[in-house]
Amino acid sequence: MNIPRLSIRFLLLLATSCFCIGPICAADLPEGEGKAVIEQECTACHDATRIAAQKKTKSDWQDTVDRMVSKGAGLSSSEYDVLIAYLVKNFSKDEPAKLDRVAVVNHKR
Repeated sequence: MNIPRLSIRFLLLLATSCFCIGPICAADLPEGEGKAVIEQECTACHDATRIAAQKKTKSDWQDTVDRMVSKGAGLSSSEYDVLIAYLVKNFSKDEPAKLDRVAVVNHKR
């Protein structure tokens, strides 16, 4: 079977681009107390991409975290407060995402 060179180049480009696009790692999240809580509790079930993609109000984040706690996330009351403050600060409807842009670029390479 003779596949034209252009098709082979396209397939190679497509295959390599799949390696460059991936989920955000917890390491790519903004620094802060709540990052450790996300790394320990949240990423046991979710990747950081799912968390970082959410833009919610404080009330919405509280509802989400309450739902996760009811499903088994083991947060102490102090971890809960730290996590809510971190999520609101970094992933609020009113703020642009604050990811570590350098880490995201390096992760995608």
